[in-house]
Amino acid sequence: MDFTLVNASELLTRFTYYDYAVFIVMLMFSGALGLYCAFSGGPQNTIRQLLVADGQLPPVLVSTSLMASFISASFILGNVAEIHQHGTMYFLTVLSYCISIPVTAHLFMPVFYRSGTLTCYEYLELRFNRILRCAAVACYLVQMFMYIAIQLYAPALALSNVTGMKLWTAVIAIGAVCTVYTSVGGIKAVVYTDSFQALCMIIALLVVVILGIDEVGGLAHIWDVANKGGRIRFDE
Repeated sequence: MDFTLVNASELLTRFTYYDYAVFIVMLMFSGALGLYCAFSGGPQNTIRQLLVADGQLPPVLVSTSLMASFISASFILGNVAEIHQHGTMYFLTVLSYCISIPVTAHLFMPVFYRSGTLTCYEYLELRFNRILRCAAVACYLVQMFMYIAIQLYAPALALSNVTGMKLWTAVIAIGAVCTVYTSVGGIKAVVYTDSFQALCMIIALLVVVILGIDEVGGLAHIWDVANKGGRIRFDE
């Protein structure tokens, strides 16, 4: 089967009114859900309510929100490009998760939980001093400025290519919705909105994978093409 690249103009013709409707509804529903969570259940007047919702959030939703935080547009687009370019050796990162996640959950998290602190930076001040806390916060802010820029750019670039929307318009639209419900609703709005978006992402990814496998002729054919292209690598 021959595969050809689709140019930007052809992508625009494939993005129909139904796609625009889904995009707008998703954006509006995410914002509305976040605002609903912000104003339901009483006001959030304390830092603890904003940052940890007084510890009253369902564990399943918190876990789903954490998962959604890692499945960003740059994660999906970047990982696909990485594996396509360099092969399956990327799977070693999964092995690192199998080590780092249990260590973090059983070694570090209990310490933070028992300390009663809201952030790891607060714990650094209690454990060491305020100078170290400020230094860690400064490093985090620099890192997050760069990280958030990439996280906004990736979905905005994808949207601009398939919808014809100007890049900066897409950046502002995505950033504005997320900023409003996050700043107003705190972690409660973030967790519920992330959970909804995670469900949508999982469904969309499953649809893409299932239709893609069917389109190219099955898993065996995919493996054969990848193997012939030198992308099946486990021993480098």
